[in-house]
Amino acid sequence: SSVTTMAEMFTDAVSFVQELRYWNVNASAIFTDMFNGATALKAYYEYGDGTQIADTPTADFFEFGKA
Repeated sequence: SSVTTMAEMFTDAVSFVQELRYWNVNASAIFTDMFNGATALKAYYEYGDGTQIADTPTADFFEFGKA
């Protein structure tokens, strides 16, 4: 992928839910507020203790599918 910024990509996308953890973000360095207001997506990725992912994920979030 050649996308270098994903800042605010899903801001206020209240009903969007997709599996994103397999995305290749090797060229991306900016994730600022990527999930800000993305309520359904944040609920989908809720941790077992009830906390949700941050508005600004780290690259580690996308490491799920890597060996």
